[in-house]
Amino acid sequence: MNRAINPTLMLIPAELLGQVLAIFLVLGGICMVVGAKKASMGLITIAIALPFISVIVQALFNDLFAIMPPQHVQWVALLLQGIIFVIILGGLMSFLFGQPVWNQAKGHLLAEAIIGLFRLAFSWQFIMLLIGLGVLFLWRSG
Repeated sequence: MNRAINPTLMLIPAELLGQVLAIFLVLGGICMVVGAKKASMGLITIAIALPFISVIVQALFNDLFAIMPPQHVQWVALLLQGIIFVIILGGLMSFLFGQPVWNQAKGHLLAEAIIGLFRLAFSWQFIMLLIGLGVLFLWRSG
């Protein structure tokens, strides 16, 4: 069963997932009794929807990896794994330090990535590489 839907559930072993979803249903009922309607709806929705969504996601990834050339499968799998690790990191960071801290960290990381791309695009080494590739392209085409 693919548990990439909710990053917190990826920490649970596959053998215990059914029991955890049953506990989610019970906790959702308890939250509904005490009046925490938002938490109860979230827990109940996850417990009911996760088995269906995971089957759909698993089928989509199986088809994706089946039509992909074999030399690209490992790179795409590593990319997906990196994205999932970032999602787990964000969930843990927002849980431990709060959502504003995670939003601030995302903003700083995105700003640093954009600054790095601009530094690369306007560096002398990259411009010389582009000029060399342009000369090579013109030489081969003419």
